[in-house]
Amino acid sequence: MDTIKIGNVELTETEAEKFCQEGKYIAACRRIYALHYSTAQQRVYGSQIYYERGALPLTKRGRFIVISAADVNRLVGTAIVNE
Repeated sequence: MDTIKIGNVELTETEAEKFCQEGKYIAACRRIYALHYSTAQQRVYGSQIYYERGALPLTKRGRFIVISAADVNRLVGTAIVNE
């Protein structure tokens, strides 16, 4: 089974597809990634939607959490994604 790498996060294809279908986001250290599905390549990929250089990290280094759009907005403190 292939792994999909989004930033420093490695997911299996089934995990990535499940999170993408559920509309989840990945928060890792100081970055937040949105998951997308490419019909041309038939696989999930991620794009960075948030990065905060000087602030405290969102998660511990090397760890990640999978969160909803409402949790992203609550974690960042402003509405950056549609709920």
